Amino acid sequence: MSDERLRLKSLTGGYDEEGVLGWDRENLLSSYAEVLASGKAKARPGVYDPEIERERLAFEQRKWEAEQEQ
Repeated sequence: MSDERLRLKSLTGGYDEEGVLGWDRENLLSSYAEVLASGKAKARPGVYDPEIERERLAFEQRKWEAEQEQ
């Protein structure tokens, strides 16, 4: 998990934003472990909808093509 994602998870667990932004990876992992242990973080099942994925990819392709034209 990236440091940015760990920061986000720590923030959703109730940690102060200014403090979390200055933490190193070790502190981020520790805070996330505490969030998990407290039950504040809930695991969400992955949902995959092929139609939504096709639309997302088509959007990304149009976006890329527009950037290439510029």
